[in-house]
Amino acid sequence: MEQFAGMNVETFTGIVLAAVSVAYVDGMVDTQENKVMTNAVLEITGGHFSYDDIQKILDGALAEVVREGVEASVARAAKVVADEPTRAVAMIFAAAVAWAARGVSAAETARLEQLARAFEIGKARYAELVAAGKELAQASR
Repeated sequence: MEQFAGMNVETFTGIVLAAVSVAYVDGMVDTQENKVMTNAVLEITGGHFSYDDIQKILDGALAEVVREGVEASVARAAKVVADEPTRAVAMIFAAAVAWAARGVSAAETARLEQLARAFEIGKARYAELVAAGKELAQASR
């Protein structure tokens, strides 16, 4: 995923927004979810962003989800994460967050499915991306 090291901040923020919308499904982003997101960001960007930059982006995405609501945040993510390869990364990242606690709740599954619809990802591809997200979560713990 090294090709994403040079992506612009708006696109990257959209990817993070998708993941935060999954993490926030229970009304908060817990420490394990934050850790998985931070480590996954470092992984998918090849260290392009510093830890402090990552935390600022995560905090900003969380503030947007809280302020604007999940529906609007998912719609924005779908708008700024426009191409299929980047949408696949966003789904993997969001799925990794869902797997952060070693299991995916029904609410997290529903949110992942909502993202897949917004990103126009079919069921077979969705299953592949969620499986890849599980692997990323395991590597990011």
